[in-house]
Amino acid sequence: MKPSQTLASAQTPSSETLECIKHDQDIYLYLNRQPVCSTRAFEPEVALARAGCSRIHNYRAPKMLLAGLGLGHCLHEVLTLAPAKASIHVAERMKALIEWHRHLLGETARNALLDSRLTIHTVSTAAILHHLKLRFDAIMLSTDPSMTTASRNTLRVCAANLNPKGIICIKSSREDSAQIKGVLESCRLRTTIKPVGARPRSRTRAHAIICAAQRTEFLPATD
Repeated sequence: MKPSQTLASAQTPSSETLECIKHDQDIYLYLNRQPVCSTRAFEPEVALARAGCSRIHNYRAPKMLLAGLGLGHCLHEVLTLAPAKASIHVAERMKALIEWHRHLLGETARNALLDSRLTIHTVSTAAILHHLKLRFDAIMLSTDPSMTTASRNTLRVCAANLNPKGIICIKSSREDSAQIKGVLESCRLRTTIKPVGARPRSRTRAHAIICAAQRTEFLPATD
């Protein structure tokens, strides 16, 4: 069995430990020794980006908000799908993670941060929405495990800053999807839930993408 190698570690704003670990040819992010994402199982991040970009063909210059960089899978997909005049804002409070993308995670990650459509903010999603005072056409985020009060409040702020024809997409565990759906519907949004596996052909679908919009016809189709 090949050993794991810790490439870097840093403290989060909430004093948790985030580690970047390499095992064989794969990279993993661990938060307090629990796996968060990896280059081996990234289908939920890609599915989040595709759901968030499902309506951007309706806009010449869509305003998009992505909460968190992770290992960049969601961002890379958004950059592939977004039009040339898109304005893509990323909320990433971990300055160390931004540096890992620039210097540790390879050329693809580094080049993504150089995209002219991209603006990175080292504040929370809620702070961006408060300070920019923009209404977004697409908002993509991942919730904390077990839906904290802060998570619920962030969802409500997102709903308040959504364009009338925009869409909010959230990646979560399937266990939390019903709670997220309830919060979004309390904001008078229509919702849909798509179960997602860790890999494209996974039979087990432990994750979910929850989408919300003001009207049902604005939601992406589910298969």
